[in-house]
Amino acid sequence: MDELNVPAAARRLGTTEWAVRKMISAGRLPNQARTGPALVASADVDRVVQERRAEALQRHPDTEAFARQVRTQLWPSEGVEFVTLEDGRREVADGIRARHLTGQPHGRDALATLHPDAAAIFGRAAVEVAAIPSKTFGKACRTCFADMSARVHGGLRPTDAPAYRVLLGAPCAADRERWQTEARQARELSARLRAAEERDRQQADRARAQAEFETARRDAETAASRLQKATRAYAAMNPAVARQAAAQARQRVAFANRPTTSRKTGVVRLRRQPPVRPARGDGPAGRPEAGPSVSAQPVCRCVGSGRNYRPCLFHFDGLPPAERARALLRLGVSNPRPTRELDHV
Repeated sequence: MDELNVPAAARRLGTTEWAVRKMISAGRLPNQARTGPALVASADVDRVVQERRAEALQRHPDTEAFARQVRTQLWPSEGVEFVTLEDGRREVADGIRARHLTGQPHGRDALATLHPDAAAIFGRAAVEVAAIPSKTFGKACRTCFADMSARVHGGLRPTDAPAYRVLLGAPCAADRERWQTEARQARELSARLRAAEERDRQQADRARAQAEFETARRDAETAASRLQKATRAYAAMNPAVARQAAAQARQRVAFANRPTTSRKTGVVRLRRQPPVRPARGDGPAGRPEAGPSVSAQPVCRCVGSGRNYRPCLFHFDGLPPAERARALLRLGVSNPRPTRELDHV
């Protein structure tokens, strides 16, 4: 962390060393030195610079008029009025006022008479450059010189604002090009920051959604486990509950394996191979009778279509008798064709 002594901090703030020491005593500028001369952090000085500028802008919202006032205090002789005579000569309009204006402090001698808000709003570099006589610069650009001084010593840099044009004059082409480059870089940086913020927000949303999903899944697994344990415990005490659960399971399997009829071809298809379970009455000792196997999705050439469609027993040979009868009743078929009369593919 960069640290500044009291004189450097006073120059950057555009104020006196006494004012900086008062800020350190008040705690506005924390003292980083444990012993010896006081040292303040560069970041703290920049923060105070922005705070003093915001406070000064509240007192002087019209910066252009305030810059014109500062310019008049630095160079009061610019307010002398002249008149042009008939022979073309220029004479002072009011000699007494002219002597009064020219007798006042000019340039750097007038810096001590300026309001402290001048350096707080425009920066000490710009105010000091504005106090230098024009003959010293010649054709040089005051704005470039003020910007270079602010970059070296710190503080506010001139911007492309009307107030700086009143205080320092018109900027050169290099200043305008530099401002355009800085503005473009600021826009690019702002776009990158917005994109990074959007990515962070999306990642946070995904993480939050994943955490909610994991929590819900754990809760569901816990609830299912508790329900299963409770069902087993209740079935052990009441056999009727066990029989009812078994019947509901068979109904779910029958509904999942129900045959469906295609609207285009009229072919009856089974959703999946129904499991062969021992059923009462299918064979001796409750064993199922042997029958032709049924493929997962059988295809055949049944007779008719639509209302005249007549399916064959090929689609129902693997089902138990009770489920086969219920399936045929759902289809509305009373006399299906035998399997041997069809030519299957």
